Amino acid sequence: MSEDPDFDMEVVEDDELDSYAPSDSSTEADVSTGGELEQEQPIGQERPKTQTADSGTVKLGPKELSIPSVWNITTFEEANESEKPIGYGVVKPGPHIENGIPLIRITDVVDGRLEVGQDFHRISDELDEQYSRSRLDGGELLVSIQGTVGEVVVAPSELDGANISRTLARITPGEGLNTYWVKYFLGSKEAQDYIEVVSSGSTRASYNIGDIRKTKLPVPPLPEQRKIASVLYAVDQAIQKTESIIEQAKRVKRGAERKLFRRGYYQHGVSEKRLTVLPTDWKFEPLEEHTQSSAFGPRFSGDLYDDDGNVAVLRTTDLDSQGRITHETMPRAALDLQEIEDHIVEKGDLLITRSGTTGITTVWDGYRIPVIPGAFLIRFRMSQSVDPSFLKYYINSDVGGRRVDRRAKGGVQKNLAGSDLLNMRFPIPPMEEQEEIVKVLDGFDAQITQEKNLRDRLQSLKKGLMQDLLTGKVRTADKAIDVLDEVVEHG
Repeated sequence: MSEDPDFDMEVVEDDELDSYAPSDSSTEADVSTGGELEQEQPIGQERPKTQTADSGTVKLGPKELSIPSVWNITTFEEANESEKPIGYGVVKPGPHIENGIPLIRITDVVDGRLEVGQDFHRISDELDEQYSRSRLDGGELLVSIQGTVGEVVVAPSELDGANISRTLARITPGEGLNTYWVKYFLGSKEAQDYIEVVSSGSTRASYNIGDIRKTKLPVPPLPEQRKIASVLYAVDQAIQKTESIIEQAKRVKRGAERKLFRRGYYQHGVSEKRLTVLPTDWKFEPLEEHTQSSAFGPRFSGDLYDDDGNVAVLRTTDLDSQGRITHETMPRAALDLQEIEDHIVEKGDLLITRSGTTGITTVWDGYRIPVIPGAFLIRFRMSQSVDPSFLKYYINSDVGGRRVDRRAKGGVQKNLAGSDLLNMRFPIPPMEEQEEIVKVLDGFDAQITQEKNLRDRLQSLKKGLMQDLLTGKVRTADKAIDVLDEVVEHG
């Protein structure tokens, strides 16, 4: 693992160690298994017992996963509650019914979470009754089985009485299984690789109900399941808290931008110029008057791209929506420096995307080798009358972004002309005020970057923990780990 958890764990060496259809199933086909109806397992049928992992391995498709020999092995068909068989939900939801029954779809799962209180699609009572067997009690596992397959969430208890669409399968782990343990195992790299293999082979990826039933599941003793799930759940909570802080900082920053670009740092009176509200003592001038030179990125043969090249190329894909640059993703090219001399960017140059996602703006911050903009970026070398970071924040904000968007031409693929940008008027405060505004917005960006770095470290920690804990490489059985109430509630 890349980082150690906050508790000591023992590393154990390897040698120590079909049924689903709506109520009128005579007319509905199982769309997730190619249209064939599957025979229903009688309610109350005794589930097969788990098997001891004598070989110390679980076979997931072509791969074998090593696990402690004291763990058991089962399948999802054997592990699922017999009275709530594995299956998908409503095939044709129909129109939204005001005050109807909430219908959970894969589109409601965002960043691996299912948030209560969303504006769910709602179906009629009659349709819900037809699909009563896929109705939720809360606490079940929901797995995406069509399109983007393999997303796994635990249905919150608040969704008791809701139903699911055919894009989701409901799994209800039975006695001796903790739902969060099963969730995390399904989210592991090994399980996801297996799901990808069995879901491929058609135009639309599909994790069939039959394949879910046959999927192998390692089963540690229940106390160990709870400990492992508690560790991973705690990391998940820390990640979610960090993401909430990031989103809050972004909202506050957007509010600050609207205030700063309309009323100024010193809270001036305002006036309207060309449908734009700005402080009365700010200038409103064409970009050309504050630009020394401008140029598109050069075009060159793709054959010149070379991992050992002497020049890096900044592309639109190396920028996020706020113009932050990912230097590590820039490709290299072997080019004659004399031929591209006029295109090499200098620290402080303003760069604006001109095709596809137009108007994303950044200020070049330097790099260890020469860099040129890609063909879909325009480079502006600014005069001393404007701070390029001020223009970056203005164009990337809701206030300036809408104005720049209106300059873009075309249909699906929009394009910005360099001449249109040069002729476009921009608000230009006194330099002192530009610098104060940049300082405020830099502060927000620094906070967002700090929280994103923390989130990335937590995600890396979780990835390492999943690799070690879910395979039994690191054991928790005899460790003093607090088991969370939220985990115990689910088995």
